Amino acid sequence: MKWQSWSYMYAALWLASGSTAWASDDIDKQLAVFATAQSLSDIELGQQRGRYIVSGQAYYFGLLMQTHYLDHHGVTQQASMQLEINPQGLTVTVAESQLVMGEYVEANLYGQASGLQQRIQIAGEDNHVINDFSLGSGQLAPLVGGQQVSLGQVLVSEDGQRQYSAVPGHFGIQLQLNNGQSQQMLLNHDGGRQLLQSTTVNGSHHQIINSSQLQFGGVHFGRLGTSILAQQLLGNNFYGQ
Repeated sequence: MKWQSWSYMYAALWLASGSTAWASDDIDKQLAVFATAQSLSDIELGQQRGRYIVSGQAYYFGLLMQTHYLDHHGVTQQASMQLEINPQGLTVTVAESQLVMGEYVEANLYGQASGLQQRIQIAGEDNHVINDFSLGSGQLAPLVGGQQVSLGQVLVSEDGQRQYSAVPGHFGIQLQLNNGQSQQMLLNHDGGRQLLQSTTVNGSHHQIINSSQLQFGGVHFGRLGTSILAQQLLGNNFYGQ
């Protein structure tokens, strides 16, 4: 892994989020430091973890995954999972209380090894499917009706339609549709870290919206030190490596 590739990616995400108004000259000056970038081992990157937080400043990362489903009869379902990491650790919350122990949720991966994978497969008419991802600063609001889930648990709703995985490296939600399936998952798959949004529909008159919202705070996103910190925090804690 190179500092250059990670830091450029985070800078691009930060700029795309609209959270800054840097001039092009300022950006060039900030990125000039990468001209002589060298490859670092995972051990060397691990040693940088936590070194670039300003004294007394608390960091925060949060990821909210929500799936809304409206079937052809007008019946609605919703699944929500929220992951938050701060100096106290990682917490996982779901917006459903009547849950039982479930089985491992298999991710619908198709070739791509890392990054954001958004996939829609439809067979039918008058279907409306959206995969949406957003990035912003600040903390997530508490999940309405949320209950905390222990790490390592896989839970399922009493009707068997909604599954929640809190397995490190395999976080996510899955909805069984009348004629298909919808997933959102944060994965560490064969060493590749990935956010997956996937929906398969076989039928007509369905509406599905997958939305993932990543929030950060206490970190100057996009600069060298904190970009490495962000990668380490997301990688080692969210992904479970």
